[in-house]
Amino acid sequence: MKDKLIKKIINVFKRKTTYGELTFKGVNELIQALDIKDDYNGVFLDIGSGYGKTVIAIKEMFAKSKCYGIEIIKERVEIANKLKWSTKVDFIEGDLRDNKKIIQKANIIYTNSLMFSKEDMEFIINNNKGILIHNNHNFKSNEKIRLTCSWSSRKQNFYKINTNTNR
Repeated sequence: MKDKLIKKIINVFKRKTTYGELTFKGVNELIQALDIKDDYNGVFLDIGSGYGKTVIAIKEMFAKSKCYGIEIIKERVEIANKLKWSTKVDFIEGDLRDNKKIIQKANIIYTNSLMFSKEDMEFIINNNKGILIHNNHNFKSNEKIRLTCSWSSRKQNFYKINTNTNR
């Protein structure tokens, strides 16, 4: 039993994953920065959704929206699926590259992407025609959004890219 747990922990660390999330205040800051209206009925996607708090918060505030979370760590997806209460929220275990159709569908994508490779970011940008909010410093844009996150007492820089124009 102990060996099995150790192997599981080692596999998690091999994935080079970290965990941090928007706080509820950060979700509100995101909504204000994007000027999302109360009747928003689009598709919101969180890539690297963790336990799903951001996805669930967006769904709670915008009942007409369809919300997705993609997460590579199975245990986080299992917890997120236990927390959800709406059929218009889907948490998917897997790599972002295996979920191209959802990326194409989304008109707002949020990702805490500090650890994403250049190729991962290019995949998202090249397969979406909406708004991408991210914090990967290799893909800066002129439009910054400062959001409150769980890992710091200071607001963090995120970048807004309109993937219709790749700006």
